[in-house]
Amino acid sequence: MSPPDHLGKILVHKVVILGDGGVGKTAIANQFIVQHFVTTYDPTGDGSYRKQVVVDGTPCVVEVLDTDGQDEYKALRELWIREGEAFLLVFSITSRNSFTSVRSYCQQIQKIKKSEVPLILVGNKSDLASTDREVSPQEAEALAKELNCTFIETSAKIPHNIDETFHSLIRLHRKQTKEQEQKAAEAATVEAQTSQTDGGEAKKTGWRKRLSGFIKSIDKNKKG
Repeated sequence: MSPPDHLGKILVHKVVILGDGGVGKTAIANQFIVQHFVTTYDPTGDGSYRKQVVVDGTPCVVEVLDTDGQDEYKALRELWIREGEAFLLVFSITSRNSFTSVRSYCQQIQKIKKSEVPLILVGNKSDLASTDREVSPQEAEALAKELNCTFIETSAKIPHNIDETFHSLIRLHRKQTKEQEQKAAEAATVEAQTSQTDGGEAKKTGWRKRLSGFIKSIDKNKKG
């Protein structure tokens, strides 16, 4: 994974929202960025938004990459995944088809990123839970366990759990970034120690060769 961007000392988290068309990806992004709910559905293609927030007392910038679920935008979606650092997999709790599609989006992330990434499974439209629910919380929790991630139900309309979802994802990305930096520092330390050891051994070997040559020259002179 590429190192995270920084604006000065402020970390930039690139969050990609993936899911089928109509599950509320743009509505979630709009609610988080400008606290506004759009009532009409309009396929977005792709959109990028930025917002500065404070999470656990630390300021950061969240760049939200909103992807379209339609096949015609597949190439753009793959580009966003390559650039993304943390991911929201969104389905609608009122659509079993969108829930079924989640695995394919996760597989696409794994294929492109080739490593574990911060990920949250999001069941949107919880405001319709009492009337139109097709996916139970238990089913979603089971899938989240399979994907090794957290599950959160949201509503972009009310709103419910929107900020909490993004903040949770930011925490996951911060944790991963810290672990990666720690591993890089440890690897650099080991490399430096190995280099010093190798250099020391090389010096010892050179000294021994010189001493051996000196002894041989003395023996030769004695024999002569």
